[in-house]
Amino acid sequence: MRKATDSLEFHRARYGGEYAFDELRWARIRPCVRMVGAERRRLGRPLAVLDVGCGDGTASTLFSEGGNRVFGVDLVAEFVAKAIDKGIEAHVADVSKDPLPFADATFDAVYAGALIEHLYDPEFFLGECRRVLKEGGIVILGTPNVASLTSRLRMLFGRSPKFYSPALSWRFGGHIRLFTLPWLKRLLADNRFAVEEVTSNVVSFIPAESTRRPWSVALGKLLPTLGEVLIVKGRKRRADNGGA
Repeated sequence: MRKATDSLEFHRARYGGEYAFDELRWARIRPCVRMVGAERRRLGRPLAVLDVGCGDGTASTLFSEGGNRVFGVDLVAEFVAKAIDKGIEAHVADVSKDPLPFADATFDAVYAGALIEHLYDPEFFLGECRRVLKEGGIVILGTPNVASLTSRLRMLFGRSPKFYSPALSWRFGGHIRLFTLPWLKRLLADNRFAVEEVTSNVVSFIPAESTRRPWSVALGKLLPTLGEVLIVKGRKRRADNGGA
């Protein structure tokens, strides 16, 4: 039986070191920072931004450009303490089962860069994102692409897709949800988000070498369905009855 503490232990072990931006991490977060910046320019004012799964706050600080006020949520208390030291208004919460610890209509943007693949109930999470977003606010999701070029090639040779194990165990990476671009778009649409932008980090035969080849980043933008990580921006739609 899976212990309740497994996820906490996994996140502490996986993300407990000093966060450093290697080439692949930059390729993954740069489009998200750009999306937040574009929303800042569209509204003509600083944003309230929530980083869900903020870790030690290193990535969260990138969203503060332009005077944005950045909040964070993470499962691990010691990570939250480090994020607070960096100026992030961070809170401890387990978003897999608990509501986000914020009032309705608090944020202009919610970013969850490596989260929904770890959730048993991503619809509950997206419902919470919708609740804390202001009318017309945006959610930015990043998640591994089970249909990436690398995974397709692996499956041709009888291997499992990259990032996943059929054991669905935390010790095998903690990925318990598999996403392709059509399914990610459908998940957002079903939770009343209008998909406005889709991209990816890189497309490559060998991901570890990908950002050393400029064409792989360009292909991530051109052919996101083959990219290693799917990055999607959705905008909160009004409910069918005209409410929030």
